[in-house]
Amino acid sequence: MEPTMEKLILEIEEIIPQQHFLSDEKLRSALASFETYESIGDIFVIRYLDKWFSIDGHHRLLHLYRQGVKRVEVCHDPADDDHFLYRRLAKESLNIGLKTIADLEDRILTNEDFLVDWVGKCQLMLKEHSTPEDNMRFFMSHHEALFDYENKNNHVFVGYSDRPWTYLSVDSEKGLCELLEQVPKVYSNFALIEDWMVKFIDPTDIRVRELICERLYLPASVEVQGDMSAVEELTLQDAHAIQNAHAYGEYTDIDYVKKQIDYGYHGGIRVDGELVAWALTHDDGAIGFLYVMPDHRGKHFGEQITAFIVKRMREDGLPVYVHIEKENLPSIRLAEKMGFVIDRTVRWFSLVSDKT
Repeated sequence: MEPTMEKLILEIEEIIPQQHFLSDEKLRSALASFETYESIGDIFVIRYLDKWFSIDGHHRLLHLYRQGVKRVEVCHDPADDDHFLYRRLAKESLNIGLKTIADLEDRILTNEDFLVDWVGKCQLMLKEHSTPEDNMRFFMSHHEALFDYENKNNHVFVGYSDRPWTYLSVDSEKGLCELLEQVPKVYSNFALIEDWMVKFIDPTDIRVRELICERLYLPASVEVQGDMSAVEELTLQDAHAIQNAHAYGEYTDIDYVKKQIDYGYHGGIRVDGELVAWALTHDDGAIGFLYVMPDHRGKHFGEQITAFIVKRMREDGLPVYVHIEKENLPSIRLAEKMGFVIDRTVRWFSLVSDKT
């Protein structure tokens, strides 16, 4: 399947600015550089919550609006729709009440203030943010390569945990298509796949054993507090109890659980010698397997264990992230309460010749 970059004509009033401030200096520069409508250059947008958001060209768009231009040609790359920073800023635009490019008229700053209040904010978000590349690096550091190919900013790695898993790090639809041409067909299990990638990996819709989750990360500035005195590390003898109680038996086995206890990060709470709550990282470093026995719920054991694991991971300089099934809203709300931020939707699946 070919990349789907498209050019569209949009009403300028239906474009919501994803940028929250403008620079007076850049606005003057944009005005001076325009000779004709055709000289404005490409303006890129994303689609988020069924709305169009501009992700660049905001100074140019405001100038066009001032000139009375009603419609403008824009570029849309569906791969940009899932970019964490674009989505987060778009969501904030809605939260602060931005509705059209015209709303930026009252949000023009001196260039000095613009660099602090806008550019600085974006740089901090990028610094604090964890991306799927962090998952891939963790997986690569603990698994031998069955296949490893890198081309410029695009990288594919296949390693074996409970089965051969294919991880992809790409910067565009074109990069994804180029990588997929290199991956041997025998490797049919894909990990941490974003929504926009699916149609390229599985154009005929033949995937099975699909698990769809929200990926949430914990910003570096967020401190996780709590009493961790009752939490202790797990042992290999705990593996059977974890696997038997785990809701994802279809996706894991006892050997997988033992591997995570062996090289991952984990914690548990025991009452009268019995393991009643636990969590441990998965093969890609995501905190998971969080479970509290029914008789012990409501005691904040989940928060205590999560804080314990976060502390251990940060001591080793690792980013912290979790994967939670999209339908598991209580767990997502709990993670958000602890300071985790939703990044993007990701999925794991296998390809087969048919669905039977």
